Amino acid sequence: MKKVLLIGVVGVILMYVCPWKQWAGQALVYAAEAKGYKNVGLTLSEVSASGITLENIVLGGENPINIAQVKLAYFPLTIAHAEMEFQGGKIRVQDVIIPLSGGAVDATLQVENVPMDALMNALTGKRASATGLVSGKLPLTYLPEGNVILHQGQLSSKAPGKIAMQPEVIPGDNEQVALVREVMQNLHYDVLAVNMDTDAQGKLAVQLHVEGSNPDMAGGQQVKLNVNLSGDVLELIQQSLLTVDPKKYLEQ
Repeated sequence: MKKVLLIGVVGVILMYVCPWKQWAGQALVYAAEAKGYKNVGLTLSEVSASGITLENIVLGGENPINIAQVKLAYFPLTIAHAEMEFQGGKIRVQDVIIPLSGGAVDATLQVENVPMDALMNALTGKRASATGLVSGKLPLTYLPEGNVILHQGQLSSKAPGKIAMQPEVIPGDNEQVALVREVMQNLHYDVLAVNMDTDAQGKLAVQLHVEGSNPDMAGGQQVKLNVNLSGDVLELIQQSLLTVDPKKYLEQ
């Protein structure tokens, strides 16, 4: 039997026999630490015949993960709701079914008010900075081997901001590219959207759509640009957002 299901059943029994939720919660902590997670902390706030609710989850290590709340339903095993803080913003998922057979997991990350600066750092290898916050949805598939496939995700900003991008970030060698590079060194945007998808080869394709101006060029004339970028956002998601691999956690 999968360990976490067994622990969950034991937790339910303990809840009905004993008044102390921390007993069942500690059993879950032991299960997580047995799978290699360090400095695990959590609060088991609710246990019922249909599922459990965990709060204030901490998974320590080199890059600690803090998850505010996870609601798990037993049959089928489902993450009914989970949310975590990320770079001052929030990321949520809902109704994610975990196949016990070990198949792929489909989910949609609901991104709320994540700093554009963190996203640009990931996309450009810290060769760009930005102000502003972005929100949106990132539909994805988490494969058994740990890879992530994004499906036409989009993040956008609802307020103006700035982007300062180093010229070498934008590939190409012609007059138009040179002009775009110059504009992007100090772009004051009014409209910003980041479109992300994974191609057939598993590579991330990112297009940055911006509308705004560079006050240092042409008297601040308004421009509309589509800038193609590449980066390690997929790695960022794998390492920072999906560190808690539900299938590995459930493995015997």
